[in-house]
Amino acid sequence: GKHVEYLESELKGVRATFSERLSSLTSERDSLASKISELEFEKESVETELQLRIQFLQSDHDSMQGKVTQMETRITSVQEDAARRIKEIECQKENAENESK
Repeated sequence: GKHVEYLESELKGVRATFSERLSSLTSERDSLASKISELEFEKESVETELQLRIQFLQSDHDSMQGKVTQMETRITSVQEDAARRIKEIECQKENAENESK
């Protein structure tokens, strides 16, 4: 009888220890799982933020590129006007010289 009682109490102790350890591991696992969820959420919001930033920069870049193109067109047109005007003046000067002969 005494030996059986001893074994039963030993068994209770082992079960209690096992149950404690199990519940501690379970709560550790749950806590890690919730940290993982937080990290995934953070990762997604960082990715979204980056995506928006990239789009913003891209549209900034495109709009500046557009302005550069417009300016190049204006520069060309100013150069052409200047060249035309210079030719006109040179022609007038030549005519004036010929008339004065």
